[in-house]
Amino acid sequence: MSAVDLLSVLCGLLALCAAGVLAVLAGRVLRSLNALNAATEMFLAEALPAVKELRRAAEQASAEVDRIDDLLDVASAIGDRVDSATEATFRALTSPVIKSVALATGTKLAARRLRGRDTRSAQATTRPPARKLSRSTRQSKKTQQSATEVVEVISGRGTR
Repeated sequence: MSAVDLLSVLCGLLALCAAGVLAVLAGRVLRSLNALNAATEMFLAEALPAVKELRRAAEQASAEVDRIDDLLDVASAIGDRVDSATEATFRALTSPVIKSVALATGTKLAARRLRGRDTRSAQATTRPPARKLSRSTRQSKKTQQSATEVVEVISGRGTR
């Protein structure tokens, strides 16, 4: 056998081995591809119902959010109405209450005067005032303080 014949036989054997290796590799690739297809089908079989369930849950959540948004709008409108009603009530009652307190204080002072000045003068001599105020100034301060307390109670800011 000559060198050319030997080289031809070796090349043929090498080509035959390469073909065998490629056939084995092709078989393995085919098996891997089949396994991948099976896994893909299993994934789709499980994922599609899950995606549908997720979509349905998202739609329900969206509907609930819309409903809660509407409820918040209604609650905000009610709060605004209550605030305006409270303000209107405060405005409507402040002046008459102040006038009523002033009338009550004036009536109280008039009743004291009609009863006699002796009780008042006896109290004045036993307790010296820190600062002398005129009678009208003391009366107006008492009236103002009483009116302020009544307004605070009506508006909910008072402690009574």
